[in-house]
Amino acid sequence: MDKALERRSRARQRKMRNESRMRTIRYLLAAVAILLAVNIFFEISDIQVEGNVIYSSGEITEASGLRPGDSGLLTLRALASRRIRSNLPGISAARISLVVPDRLVITVKETSAVAILKTESGRVLLSQDCQAVSGFRGDESELLQIRGITPLETEVGQTLRVGEAESTKLSYLREMLTLLSEKDLRLDVQDLDFSNVSDLHFTYLDRFTVRMGRQEKLEQKLDLMKRIVENLGAGDRGTLDMSTPQEGHYFPG
Repeated sequence: MDKALERRSRARQRKMRNESRMRTIRYLLAAVAILLAVNIFFEISDIQVEGNVIYSSGEITEASGLRPGDSGLLTLRALASRRIRSNLPGISAARISLVVPDRLVITVKETSAVAILKTESGRVLLSQDCQAVSGFRGDESELLQIRGITPLETEVGQTLRVGEAESTKLSYLREMLTLLSEKDLRLDVQDLDFSNVSDLHFTYLDRFTVRMGRQEKLEQKLDLMKRIVENLGAGDRGTLDMSTPQEGHYFPG
């Protein structure tokens, strides 16, 4: 009797598992059918762009190759995203979403220039993560001016490449760009000179030459620099030696 009950119990369990599998398969088939129907019958009547500042909505739509009336969106979305990133190097990511019944939304992430690297062969616009970008729509005088780094490659859309001997400079630059942005100092600092990686110096507030020394405890040095200047007069000028962590020295002149 116990064995018969056990057999019936196992049979019921198998039946339940089979029914669960069939429900899953039916859901998957229904989802595939919906996707195929959307791909075949979805026709764009409106294209909306979000997240753009550098590029206009028209430029992004034009770069995507998408037009009202297009269908077959499953294939076109991936292709359009690649087109946007290829044609507009200032865009690092582009996501394309369908909004039923007939709207397409292109959401972009832009990579904006924050600095200009001056080299013997010309200038290179850089993003905060040291990626070369194609242009800047604004006042270039607001961008950080950088000297003393010689890149091997400055292909737009790619991270700056330097030789092994200058890899420390690139690391130093990347950390400085990040900290200056985080501490809202980017517009107050100019002329970062990386010629000597052990003696980075720059201009602060158009009044002070700041010597940062090596790439160590940079956040601490920048905080101390701000505190020293806050205790000086509005007309004070000179040199701030921040090369030794936890120490800061002001030399008027």
